[in-house]
This record gives sequence, C-alpha cells and structure tokens, in this order.
Amino acid sequence: MRPVGADPDDIVQEALARTLAVRPLRELDEPMAYLRTAVVRIALDHRRREAQAEQTRQRLGVREATSDSEIADAVGLDMLRALPSDTRTLLYLVTIEGLPYREVAAMIGCSEERARVSRACARGAAVDADG
Repeated sequence: MRPVGADPDDIVQEALARTLAVRPLRELDEPMAYLRTAVVRIALDHRRREAQAEQTRQRLGVREATSDSEIADAVGLDMLRALPSDTRTLLYLVTIEGLPYREVAAMIGCSEERARVSRACARGAAVDADG
C-alpha cells in the first residue's frame, strides 16, 4: 500500500517521530504493533491527500506536472494575491494539502468556524470574479 509520490522511508521516519513525540518506545506494550499502525495510518493520509490534490487539479484543469506559473494562471494569481495572507494559507492547506479545518485553524490562530467562513468567502470571491 504505497501512496504515489510518498517515500516509504519518509513514512516510517514520520511514524517513528510521531510515536516518540507521544512517549518513549520502552513505555509501549507492543512498540512494533504501535509503529505498524502509525505507518499504515500515515500512508493512508498521504494517499488521501494525493487523491484530494488530484481532484483539485482536475477541477482546475491543471496537469499534474506543471510549473508554478501554469498553476498560478489556472487559479487566478491576481485573485489570490488580493486575499489576506492567512486566507491564502488556509486555502492552500485545506484545498491542496487536504488538511482538516481544525488543524489549519490551530496553525493560523483562529477558530475552526472562522476558518470555514474564510474559505467560503474566498471561494465566493472567486465565483464573483469569474462572472
């Protein structure tokens, strides 16, 4: 179950780092089982994010291997530049990276509800700009 574009070594390293952030391995009853579960969950997260990114690329009509300028043209660089920095960050993390609103809200220092409203307003502005 290898997600496209995800390096297995990176997934294992991430699983180990997350596990050690919680507690030392010696404190776990079954450290290998714990790590195996962490690896599977992280791999599934990578797969889900890649699928979400692919859906976004398809909605925008952007090929997978494109330059930054082609992506910027597809999504309307001027519209994105007009948005506040935290809203641009929110749009990227939720739409492209597939992170949950709760996590993104914590990163940018707002409530989950505010994050959802900001994204909805930005999407509304994009629709208005398209006519």
